[in-house]
Amino acid sequence: MILESLVIDPFNPFLRRCPYCGREFIADQMGRKFCVEYNGILNYCKDHYHKPRIHERLELRKEVLNFLHDLQMPGPIEDHKEMQEMLHWFLEFAFDNVTREYAIGGEFLKRIDLCVKENKKQVGIEIKLTSELEGDYSQHFNGLLGQLSYYELIFKNNLIVAYVGDLSRRTRAHFEKVSSALKERGIIVVNIPEYFDELE
Repeated sequence: MILESLVIDPFNPFLRRCPYCGREFIADQMGRKFCVEYNGILNYCKDHYHKPRIHERLELRKEVLNFLHDLQMPGPIEDHKEMQEMLHWFLEFAFDNVTREYAIGGEFLKRIDLCVKENKKQVGIEIKLTSELEGDYSQHFNGLLGQLSYYELIFKNNLIVAYVGDLSRRTRAHFEKVSSALKERGIIVVNIPEYFDELE
């Protein structure tokens, strides 16, 4: 409420305290609640007050990462859509709002495999099978970059690529290359191993 940010000063009735940055300012109208100008950026405080701060967005990403690091998927893993449904099912146990095939929009109606949301914070998860690393590495990596470059516009640093399946000697080398290259762009890459139920 506006009254909550009013500073009691009988000589300056429109003296306010900005709820975002905490600095006092003279409001030019009764309805102004935020600083008009801060550090030379117009509407800086109002714009940033209604958006999650960077550390808050990264906290959600950390929670999702910790969950994925502890996860194992039942094998054998061969189908991408089946894996997407299964991972969605697991994530719903830990998070309240998980969307499959989350629509990003735009000209080509792009969709990311999974999106975990919490209020205004969101984390995008792109799923890949480790078997995709067995072929031509350059072709796979260039295709992945094409996908992610579009997702980065929406999720920025809150983007995770999850490779599902066990890593062989060759795929591990390719996985490490992908991880290193994407880490420079602020994208986290994780590996979710698989397990097999022993036959009785």
